[in-house]
Amino acid sequence: MIELLSVKWLLVTYVSPAFQAPQGHVRSRAAWTAAQFAPTISQDAQFSQQVVNEVMQLLRDSDFAVRFQAAVSLRHLIYDSDQGVPRPSVLPIIQAVLPQLLDELFKLMDEIGNDELVATLEVLIESFSEHMGPYAQGLCQRLAEHFIRLALTEDGQEGEEEASFAAVQCCSAITTLLESIKKTPELYPHLEPFLVPMLQRILTPDANGDYQCMEFMEDGLEILTYLTYYAPQISALVWSLFAPLCKSFHDWVLFLKRPHHCEFCTVKIRVSFVQ
Repeated sequence: MIELLSVKWLLVTYVSPAFQAPQGHVRSRAAWTAAQFAPTISQDAQFSQQVVNEVMQLLRDSDFAVRFQAAVSLRHLIYDSDQGVPRPSVLPIIQAVLPQLLDELFKLMDEIGNDELVATLEVLIESFSEHMGPYAQGLCQRLAEHFIRLALTEDGQEGEEEASFAAVQCCSAITTLLESIKKTPELYPHLEPFLVPMLQRILTPDANGDYQCMEFMEDGLEILTYLTYYAPQISALVWSLFAPLCKSFHDWVLFLKRPHHCEFCTVKIRVSFVQ
């Protein structure tokens, strides 16, 4: 209790006013500081909601660095990574503005490909898994578009590495989304027009026979597993992945750490087609 009161006094006295500071770097540091004390802040539900509201307001700040830090900090304020669960006290206020929050995150992702931003998006998907149905199509479309852009970036070694991390995080977010809608399998066919072209890009070599997206093969196969196992039936669009799947399997997928993913997808598609 003493620690909570001390931290609350510190934040109210010094950090909360900094959210309104005229200097952008001060506003950014205020958001960062709030995230550092997230475990303690979450012990006071009312104060936690206040801090989250202040950080969310910074998502529309005029300074990009402030908006970016607010998005990253928000993840820590919403989700308890140590326990692997969302913080219940702030979920109602987040849910009330969920569509706008998702839109702000995608605006940031349009400006920079960063795995921290996608990680925040994934936390939102996981925290509100039962409410993702209405947003599933839009989320899949934009995540798939971001994946393709990031996976094929050529901004030098450092830029490519950062983009690669963000692309992997996009796959993880898509998988989390697909997991969240398992109870409504009728949604899967509506996601195929966005996910199949992405999987085609992963599974298909270029004109020189090189797999430009080979590092994302395992992530792609996990996504394909959802489309083949949980969907009501395998559509012609998903069936179009069978040929490149077999080719990639015979080319090099045996060197994957878990080749059973490819074997599973191959058998599942073949069995469903026979049926």
